[in-house]
Amino acid sequence: MKRIVLISLSLLVATQFATAQWTKTTGSVSTGIVTAITSVKSNVYAATDAGSGLFVTTNSGTVWTAINSGLTAYTSVLALAVSDTLLFAATQSGGVFLSSNYGTTWTAENSGLTNTGVYSLALIGSDLFAATFSGVFMSTNNGTSWKTVNTGLTSLDVVSLAVSGKNLYAGTENGLVFMSTNNGSNWTVASGSGSDSLNTGGNNLTQLYASGNYLYAVTWGSGIFMSSNNGVSWSAINTGIGGGGYVYVMLSSGGNIYAATDGSGVYMSANNGTSWSAYNGGMTTANITSLAAIGSDLYAGSNGSGVYITNISTGIEEHSNPAAVSVYPNPFNTSSNLSLKLQENALVQISVYNALGQLVQAVENKNLSAGNYLYTLTVSNRGVYFIHSLINGVPSVQKIVQED
Repeated sequence: MKRIVLISLSLLVATQFATAQWTKTTGSVSTGIVTAITSVKSNVYAATDAGSGLFVTTNSGTVWTAINSGLTAYTSVLALAVSDTLLFAATQSGGVFLSSNYGTTWTAENSGLTNTGVYSLALIGSDLFAATFSGVFMSTNNGTSWKTVNTGLTSLDVVSLAVSGKNLYAGTENGLVFMSTNNGSNWTVASGSGSDSLNTGGNNLTQLYASGNYLYAVTWGSGIFMSSNNGVSWSAINTGIGGGGYVYVMLSSGGNIYAATDGSGVYMSANNGTSWSAYNGGMTTANITSLAAIGSDLYAGSNGSGVYITNISTGIEEHSNPAAVSVYPNPFNTSSNLSLKLQENALVQISVYNALGQLVQAVENKNLSAGNYLYTLTVSNRGVYFIHSLINGVPSVQKIVQED
């Protein structure tokens, strides 16, 4: 018999994700753009495009150390990728570099890579992919040799790659998206059609990002678009997001999504982009260019102001909320009731997500009058789930665990 345990973080007093409290890391990184952040074991790496190359910290940014041995001729690094303990760096003009010793030394791995301006890297298993303005290249031997995989790509100005399971996505500068289900051997258009197409308004695509069943297209001037069906249809998800639609990157972590904007800092959405709120407490810059979730910390790279860090597992505080949400009976097999009690009129948005951040059930999304409401929850698989509630713009979360 299955039973589900409700661990309540918001009942009569709701638990709300607090405005972030960012801290600028004290170590010096670069005066330019921090283009990417990643980690290998306990090391955190920051890439820059201002000729300063790569930096590493082992103490959450108290000290950053330049690690450019073998990389010094091509120190504008645009992307990073990690395969076990191997670290790959994509550069603006020098191709792909590999370090097998945590960044201490680097070697160029460019045989067959005929375009050495590399904008993005992606991994499917041990296969490494590189995005260039000559299309997509693939290496099956950690970059020792490369070959083009462009069949079906009608535009070769590829600026971003994303992976979801065995699906590989390629995004072009002019806003086209392609999908491959066979490691790039063939590509099909995944930009939608008609009114459901990815319409960037002529603005450049800056990032493709995949999380669970969702694919996101980030643009420079038109904000963020989302597809839940592998690019068959797209919709804009920009309500409440600032920055005039100029977004560098986005990130999913812990059931929330984050967006880094030019001029308005970081935004967070607890409902998969239905609405956004500023997430900038402690920030001393509004130009955020990269994001990374490492352990319980969220890192944000900036344009000219280094790297910031905030803890996203403890960024919770209690706030009174004119709503009470509860789930019963407890335990249950595959369905139960969610009770909502509103003390005042409110815009109510309630969704259930799994531990990967994938939407399991959209429960409610409309304006409701004060009163009592009852919904049926359907959770069919064992695991951890999160009920995200947004009541008049105030987010809260409840964790449910279904067990045998």
